[in-house]
Amino acid sequence: MRAPPARAGRENRTGHWQSTGSAFILGYLGGSEAFDEALAAWACSYADQTEADHAALEQAVQSGRLAAQRGV
Repeated sequence: MRAPPARAGRENRTGHWQSTGSAFILGYLGGSEAFDEALAAWACSYADQTEADHAALEQAVQSGRLAAQRGV
């Protein structure tokens, strides 16, 4: 089961708190959820685009427009 996107963004930001630039990053991002929400929205859009691209690739292979070797 996948984590909700907002939680994933929050965990990503939390992971950076352990880096040497954590104070800078925290100061830059602030305490709001805006970055978390923006990152989560971008990730969801990116996943949707990846799925659409894969579907287009599958269709091209199925129709014979694109040759592909499966199972390698």
